[in-house]
Amino acid sequence: DKLLYGKTTVGSSPLSSGWAAPKIAPSEYAPDKAKKLLDDAGWKPGPDGVRVKDGVKAALTYQTTSGDKLRELAQQVIQEQLKDIGIALEIKNIPSASLLGTWGDNAPRAKGTFDINMWTTSPGIDPHAHLYIYYHSSQIPTEANKGEGQNYSRLKDADVDKALEEAGSVPDQEKRKAAYERAIKAVTASRAHIFLYNRLDVDGARKYVQGRTHNPWDNLGWDIEAWWLSK
Repeated sequence: DKLLYGKTTVGSSPLSSGWAAPKIAPSEYAPDKAKKLLDDAGWKPGPDGVRVKDGVKAALTYQTTSGDKLRELAQQVIQEQLKDIGIALEIKNIPSASLLGTWGDNAPRAKGTFDINMWTTSPGIDPHAHLYIYYHSSQIPTEANKGEGQNYSRLKDADVDKALEEAGSVPDQEKRKAAYERAIKAVTASRAHIFLYNRLDVDGARKYVQGRTHNPWDNLGWDIEAWWLSK
């Protein structure tokens, strides 16, 4: 609410809108329950408040693109929230070209050399390409495929694969929607991706510009042939 001026909604899915978007409730914010889960799993607070198990500290590196103020402020909020339950995050941001670059560039996202990596995704009106490249196991970047895949979280789930393959093989939209919902629910449950918030898409025009139709899937001038001026 503070960082985005109340103009957003809590993320819960890789599809927040459109015909295939499922209804999935956001994760519960419950620090006390989180602490109990960590306690039960054997992660006990150390002298500095950071949890430890078998000599390993609950400390992770958190990266995004340097210079992006909103992302950096969001990182600080998340860092404080996890500190409260005994998990330490070290923020180590680097330039976009380095973090989100190619396999050949040895970019952390492509190579999987990161603990937590934060970036933005933007699905299109037909969700298949977006969901398939991000979550099908065949899309995990490897040396064999020259890093061409975009399953950067390295999710490998047979149920997700089956659902995406089914959704991409039938023309019936309701059957596709049901298959995508199964895939999305499995992805969300895996926590391979954690969806922070849904970004607001804003278009602006003067009041005398009439006939415009907002389209979240295309650019501002997609229907410019229908515009007219009331002056």
